[in-house]
Amino acid sequence: MTYVPMAERVICPGCGNALNLEDNMTLVTCPFCDTKSRIVRKLRRAEPRFSWEIQQPEKKPEPGIPPFQWSLEELLACLNDGDRPDLHDQITAAMDSWSRVSEENLKWLPPLMMSLPHWEPELALRAAGIIGKYLCSDKRELRHKVLQMLPEFLLLPRGCEALLKVTALADAAAVRMLLDTARHACAQNDLDYAKAAMLAIQTAIGRERNERKTATCLLIHQIFDVHPFMAEWILTFLRYQFDVGYTDFLGETLEVLDDALREREDLVEGLLNALKKCSRPKSSEDLALRISACGFLRHPTAREEALKTITPPYPLKQAILLPDGGRKIGGRQPLQIHLERRIPSTGTPGSTRVPKTSPTKPATGPGALQE
Repeated sequence: MTYVPMAERVICPGCGNALNLEDNMTLVTCPFCDTKSRIVRKLRRAEPRFSWEIQQPEKKPEPGIPPFQWSLEELLACLNDGDRPDLHDQITAAMDSWSRVSEENLKWLPPLMMSLPHWEPELALRAAGIIGKYLCSDKRELRHKVLQMLPEFLLLPRGCEALLKVTALADAAAVRMLLDTARHACAQNDLDYAKAAMLAIQTAIGRERNERKTATCLLIHQIFDVHPFMAEWILTFLRYQFDVGYTDFLGETLEVLDDALREREDLVEGLLNALKKCSRPKSSEDLALRISACGFLRHPTAREEALKTITPPYPLKQAILLPDGGRKIGGRQPLQIHLERRIPSTGTPGSTRVPKTSPTKPATGPGALQE
């Protein structure tokens, strides 16, 4: 397995997520936002434009019909007019149990999103659950249309935390728009709303099964361009991710450290603290990936930190991927020789050589390299 640096990846121009390409592909469809892109030498990120007409709900329910049988338009009309306070609890319960996800009801989601910031928190959260049911629907086309609606309403001057919470139900597809929401909130000095957006990102990534790494890497890629409040949150998030055992974004973290050592010293300490939590390689493939990642690093400190993540002993039964099958050569471990070939010393001032492995105390135990 070989590490691929960020400069050689392709991103979706619609949502910013990484795209998986195969040889001879001319078109690719994003698995998150369904954006179709033609493969060229470089894809430029362009913000999608959304526009629609917001219809105001006007239909009132027939007398004698209980709220749980009302249509979504009727529920919204009564709540906005406030003419049935005696049925407030029943309407709230009807919002919570509403389940008629369909193309016909889709047109009432924009007025619902407009109303959420004006309702009390409990009602807003239950009503926002209707949006969440669309995001969790197995009807991909409806889900995609709701994702197109969300960014505009997330950036309203009077934001709604309930809308942030249900946006997280879109999993990895929500990360980019939530990042933009947090960035906008920081620009308005609304750090409470920015924090709520970042917590929603944490929920979205935590729910993700297949694209957790992609979503995490999106945070890493943005760390140089966000408000210091967001950058600190991202660093804390990376530390927690390493601490619980996730390591598949180690290469991207090392690349960011490599750049930060030259451009953003304020990020270095946080990145080093996060890397301290990184566990040792779990497999031969993991070890090979880390070794290949070392070759892309330019700053001596970044290379040193990378080598710390591949320090013996390894949880491998045998070092089959290393030269000479893991046998010592001239009193030196083959891993040291392999790294010296991959990461030769530059000989320039300030450069460092690969530390030698002591031949007098080889690693022992069931997880150690076998001689």
